[in-house]
Amino acid sequence: DVCSSDLEAAASHPKVFNVMFCGLIKVAEESGKLPQTLKQLAEYLERTDKLQRRIKAMSAYPIFIGVFFIIVCLIMTLFILPQFTDIFSGFGSDLPVFTVVVFAVNNFFVEHIIEIFIGVIVAIAALVFYGRTEKGAYRKDKLKLKVPYAGDLIMKYVLARFCRSLSIMVHSGVDR
Repeated sequence: DVCSSDLEAAASHPKVFNVMFCGLIKVAEESGKLPQTLKQLAEYLERTDKLQRRIKAMSAYPIFIGVFFIIVCLIMTLFILPQFTDIFSGFGSDLPVFTVVVFAVNNFFVEHIIEIFIGVIVAIAALVFYGRTEKGAYRKDKLKLKVPYAGDLIMKYVLARFCRSLSIMVHSGVDR
């Protein structure tokens, strides 16, 4: 049967065709609206891909700035501030409290950079694995929605996807 092989072919690629797509294909086959549904699904995929590309392009600059900022902070912490510490310690006078605190914190970071790096990597890995659990994914999504400006955009994006999916389902013959 050609129709069932189409559904099987789509189901064998779950990264591209999720459960909703396969369900829509099945319903469209049964209702006789497969060509229209496939056209709507193709348009849906194209619009989704185009939007994802725009989001990636728009986020490239802030990510670059963030990485650049982290690199500058690391250079300051590991190379420049230790030189100032040596220079000021050679004067033999009392330094302001804030300066002493900054130098002490910097010294702590320089002496424990490997432990801090390992701790950050372990914390990120733990958060990633927790985010893959059902409870963690729920909390991650809830947190995303609370982010100023971005949370509102995410909510609108999800709502638009839901409406598009519902429209495709109604047009393909899903009546309940």
